Parts: sequence; C-alpha cells; structure tokens
Amino acid sequence: MLQLEDELLPDADIVYPVCVDGESSAPPEDVGGTSGYEEFLEALADPDHEDHLRMKEWVGRPFDQGAFSLAETNQRLQKMLRLRKRR
Repeated sequence: MLQLEDELLPDADIVYPVCVDGESSAPPEDVGGTSGYEEFLEALADPDHEDHLRMKEWVGRPFDQGAFSLAETNQRLQKMLRLRKRR
C-alpha cells in the first residue's frame, strides 16, 4: 500500500519520484492481489500448510515479508520512470 503523507516543494538535487521511507517487502509478482498475498504468507509461515512447499518453490527465493530496502525501492521507481519516458 502506498500512503501519501505530505507534499513538499521539489528539490533540484533530487530525481523524482523518490521514496523516503517504508516497511515490509513487496509481494511477489502475480501473487493474486491482496487475498492471494495473505494466502501466500499464511502458507509460507506454516510448514504443515498444504501449500507450503509449493509456495516456497513458486517464489523461488527466500522471502522475508518484513524486509524493506529503500535503495531497491528507489531503483525500481527510477526504472519504471525511465520505461515510461521511452513510450
């Protein structure tokens, strides 16, 4: 979820858009929206869940829902901006 908390005047030394803070990892692509993400997290958290192994294989990497990288988030924002400018 993205929450706009304030509007600031632009700084000439910053390339926008920019994320200044955040928490939690982004859901994997094609997880199935909010409900799919909840089911995904539930299955990963419970080794006895019937979909636990399938979800681990599907995501294909260790998944830490609490992880957040400000640098990675801003890299992704800049990449999205560059892709839109090319169109």
